[in-house]
Amino acid sequence: TDTTNLDMERTASKPTRRKRPAKEESDDAEEYADSSAGDESEIEEAEIGMIADEGDEEIDADVGFYDPGEEDVEFVEKLIALAGTASYGGIDTSQLTKEICKQTRVGTVVRIGEEVEDIAFISALSSSTHHALLRPLRKLLVRSAVNEEAQKLKAIFPKEGESSKMGLLVTERVVNFPPELVPKLHEAIFDEISWAQEDEPTKELQESFKFESYLYLTSGMTNSTGLSTKLKARKKSKRKRRKKKGQNPVDEAPAKLEFFRYEDDIIYNNSSLVLSFSLPGQAPVKGGLVLRRFAIFFPATAVAKIREEITKGIGNGS
Repeated sequence: TDTTNLDMERTASKPTRRKRPAKEESDDAEEYADSSAGDESEIEEAEIGMIADEGDEEIDADVGFYDPGEEDVEFVEKLIALAGTASYGGIDTSQLTKEICKQTRVGTVVRIGEEVEDIAFISALSSSTHHALLRPLRKLLVRSAVNEEAQKLKAIFPKEGESSKMGLLVTERVVNFPPELVPKLHEAIFDEISWAQEDEPTKELQESFKFESYLYLTSGMTNSTGLSTKLKARKKSKRKRRKKKGQNPVDEAPAKLEFFRYEDDIIYNNSSLVLSFSLPGQAPVKGGLVLRRFAIFFPATAVAKIREEITKGIGNGS
């Protein structure tokens, strides 16, 4: 199969993607630019208003979605550092950053105008090709899970050497990232995963992106240090208990869970397994809530619903 033709077809089918400008212009680059002028593969730049770091002045900015590259390493690493290196459960975040930026065909970075600093990224790494990198995280999660959860975890996230069809969904962004771009961020990664299953250069790589499940890492505030299944059940039944009894059982306070990103609730509610682990140096705040890291597993069959609900949530002003 002619991989050049595959690349051209892939680019033409990316209505939300703009290729990163070349560092140095050449005759070939000019010829490509002329031939692609007005093509739908060029991203429609979104004019947005963002609040600058200093003062309250609102500024207009053009936002572009790009394939990651070596020049993004510094900025992706900074975004990961904002979440805290411990947030990745022992994964070497420096190596994680390099792998994200090396994987140019499945992954997106977001940049304002022609500035060099990225304001967001999203990527999906296959556990079958990055098992060594993900090993520390798996060990941590295995220690966190017991009984049925442990069995589910081993099936979704098997040990190295066993067949694995899981993708690690990694995304970080600045605090004031425009919410209207969040759906585009998720559309970009799931579209690229779908394309990769057909047009990656080798059969092995194509197969590596045929995920049956995903692992999504995020942070949240909770008053529960128990297991995820219990936490999830408490969250769903809290209103029912209150209505029936008028108050909560003395020996079981209702679990509280608050995420920072609006799409996290959507992913959480479509999950098949959720585990959490503590972060160092975190003391409870008012209300007894403490910051914890959540490992949310969800099946590939839930992707369409998740995408729909993320887009709908923005439309409803979430």
